[in-house]
Amino acid sequence: MTIKESLVVEIERDQLPMEEIHDALRAINRHIFEAGLTREEIERSAENALWLEPLLHNHPWSHYITGLHRHIGIEADEVWTQILLQFPEKPGDIPPERPFHVDDLHPKPGYELQYVAGVALTPSDEYHGGIRFEGDHAVPKLNPGDYVVFSADVPHSGGINYSGQIRYAVYFRYLRHLNRNA
Repeated sequence: MTIKESLVVEIERDQLPMEEIHDALRAINRHIFEAGLTREEIERSAENALWLEPLLHNHPWSHYITGLHRHIGIEADEVWTQILLQFPEKPGDIPPERPFHVDDLHPKPGYELQYVAGVALTPSDEYHGGIRFEGDHAVPKLNPGDYVVFSADVPHSGGINYSGQIRYAVYFRYLRHLNRNA
């Protein structure tokens, strides 16, 4: 993928091999089955979504998740990875739309966040609570293996998951060292 300086939002379709998508899903689900989720992890989950960080740190399956970003082709000095599980809303309890935000990560000193890439591991659309962008009234329909790349300063939000299924996604945040070209 060739990244343009003026990139706002770009969608790539059918870019990741389904075998790798299934390997990532198996790794995530096996982790949950074997390690379980603590009550604290569930209570900390923001906006009905669970971000699984521990799976990415020295876990025997972590390469199934972190390796997906090589298909995206963005050059970065560092890549941060998050796994998202967005649970369905409680029946009869549909909340208002979630507010838009810009990722407010505080990377280590000397780095800045440039791009975010979201890889759909399961269907991601308006019905499944897919990502949406401020000013764009249509939620991009992403199939497993599709991904969306956007500049770090683009306001975005997860939607409401009306389906009966968990929406799985992996988000990669691409950091650049501020002195790289110095």
